[in-house]
Parts: sequence; structure tokens; C-alpha cells
Amino acid sequence: MQFFENPIFKNENPYLKISYSDVGYRMLALYRYWAMINYFFPYKDVIGQDWNNVLKKSLPEFVDVKNELDYSKAVLKLIASVNDTHANLWSGSKALNEFKGKYGAPLQAKFIEQKLVITALHTDTLDVKGKLKVGDIITSIQNKDVAELIKEYLPLTAASNYDTQLRDLPKNYLLRSNENSLKIKVERDGKSFEYDLPMGKLMQVYKDPDFEKAEAFRLINENIGYVFPGKYKNAKLREIIKLFANTKGIIIDMRCYPSDFMPFTFGNYIKSSSTPFVKFSIGNPAYPGAFKFSNAINNGEMNHDNYKGKVVIIVNSTSQSQAEYTTMAFQSSPNVKVIGSKTAGADGDVSPIVLPGGLRTMISGIGVFYPDGKPTQR
Repeated sequence: MQFFENPIFKNENPYLKISYSDVGYRMLALYRYWAMINYFFPYKDVIGQDWNNVLKKSLPEFVDVKNELDYSKAVLKLIASVNDTHANLWSGSKALNEFKGKYGAPLQAKFIEQKLVITALHTDTLDVKGKLKVGDIITSIQNKDVAELIKEYLPLTAASNYDTQLRDLPKNYLLRSNENSLKIKVERDGKSFEYDLPMGKLMQVYKDPDFEKAEAFRLINENIGYVFPGKYKNAKLREIIKLFANTKGIIIDMRCYPSDFMPFTFGNYIKSSSTPFVKFSIGNPAYPGAFKFSNAINNGEMNHDNYKGKVVIIVNSTSQSQAEYTTMAFQSSPNVKVIGSKTAGADGDVSPIVLPGGLRTMISGIGVFYPDGKPTQR
């Protein structure tokens, strides 16, 4: 293993073809992952539980595995216990993908104030738009209350916080099925009705109409500019500076993943001086489990193009990793205000991990902190 800021686990045998009846491979997976977290995870102190107890709790689950799906679920529950949105079972398990479902619902639904609300209808196939409306609340799926389904799938939903688990539940479990239709119960205007929702291509659950229609930047009116980092490019910064020259404020919609690196470009535009915005905790391979802080990093510079107005950044659980890092860089300026809801709570370069059977995951490999040492994870 070598270190270049974040750990690189390059010497671990993936054991791509294993027998799931061989308890040795399963124990290797458990102890390999446990040790990696124990000695090299920069956020072990905010996992939220004693990592030694996680090992004890996971042991019987790995022992009792009967097949590939059991093994994948045991690994995923272990990964989820780290409470890191970067950590998930990203690939390697055909059985888990089949368990989640090969079909996707032709709609988008999000948890809003703890309710599963339809936020977009993707297709008019089989008159879906004639039966459902944006704003409808889904209260049950396949005769199970949504609240019950949340409890069922939370242990298999890896994320740094509850808001981000709710973000991922619809596309990972609730709106997927191996059946041609989902029986849903819908509430609208105080009345309820049932509907057999026709399922379609799986890619539908990942469709995001808000992203598709968003513009990289525009004027809302003569006083307010708007930037959507998900489509922003640094090559357009000069054009943005010119367009926003007479505005009094800018709204930065950080409910996305930035498509370009903005802290030292757009960040220098909205900041009038160089100030620190971040520092990192780096592991020490000579002393596994020990971490040290880096020096703080600055952004911002004084020049005649600095933006003089107010800046508001909107965030939510979609704001993850580079989006959170970029927000940190921007909010170090006194003219910036961050509003919205809790972000995904996963910052820092990732470290890939492979476990027996070819299961692939990752962790946040370096710790990201505010200059005063305040943590960002979770």
C-alpha cells in the first residue's frame, strides 16, 4: 500500500471467482474491510458507533451466508455502518442488482417532509400522466406502507446521514421491481386511490428532469444572476463576469455535482481577498490509525473583476463531495450565504476497495475540515 494524500489499496487480491459456501473468503472480506476502516478511514471518529462492536455484530451475518445475495447483503450492511455516502457496493454483485429489480418506474419521486412525493412524470405510456400528477403522495408500494419500506431498506442504504439515505431509497429500491407493474397507493387532496403503475426501462429511475432543463448560467432579472454548477465551465467565466456586471446578487444552485473545478476560478471571482477555507487530515502509513492535519488552503484574490454583490448558495442532499468542497470554498467569503437543507456529508478524494468476489466499494480517503478544525463528514 502507498499513500499519496489518500490511501491506495493496490495489493489486495479480488478473488473474482469464489464459492459462497467457503466461509474463509467471507471472513477475509469482513476482516479486510474492518481493518481498512480501523486504520485508514479518516472519519472513524464520527462513524457513530464502536467499530469493534460492528465487527462482533457482523460476524454471525457473514458466517450464516448461504448464497451470493446473502453475501452481498452482508457486505452492504457492513459498508453502510460506516456512514459515508462515498461508501456503497458500487459493482460486482449480479445477485444484488437482480434483488433491487430490473425495471424502473416511469416517474421521479422524492422524500419531501418525510413523504414520498411524485416530482416528475417521464412518459405518457399507458396513460400514466392521466392517472398520476406531480405532487401526488405515494403512501404504499406492493401493499407495504412506505414507512415500513424505509425501515426495511435503511440497513442496506449506505450514506452519511438520514437525508441522503432518503435521497437514494427511491432509485435503489422503492421505484424498482422485477414485476411488470407496481401496486401503489396514492394520496391526493386528502383522498386515496390505488394504481397499478406500469414499469419500464431501469434507466428511468435515474432520470432528472431538473438537470436536463437547467442552464449553466442566466439572468433571472436585471438584478439577479443564476449559476448551475452542474453545467458550468470555467471557460465561460469571462462571459459570466460580463453578464453579471450590473447585478446585485447571484444565486448558485449547488443541488448538483459541479462539471468543472470552481474553487480557484469562480471562487476568486466572488471573493475579494485570499482567505483559508479548508484543511485536510492525512493518514500516516508508518503509524496506522494516526492522522495529521495539513496546512489550511486559501482561495480568493483581489482584482477589479471581483463581484461586489451578495451571493446565495442553495444546497440539499444532492450536494455531495465536490459540491460540498466548492460550497466551502465559496462560503469563506463574507458576502456569501448558504441556505437549504443538509448536504450528503461526504467530502474528500475517494479510495477504491475491492473485496473477495470482486465486490467494489470505496471510502472518503482524506478528511476534509474547515480551517478551525470543524468536521464536514455526515
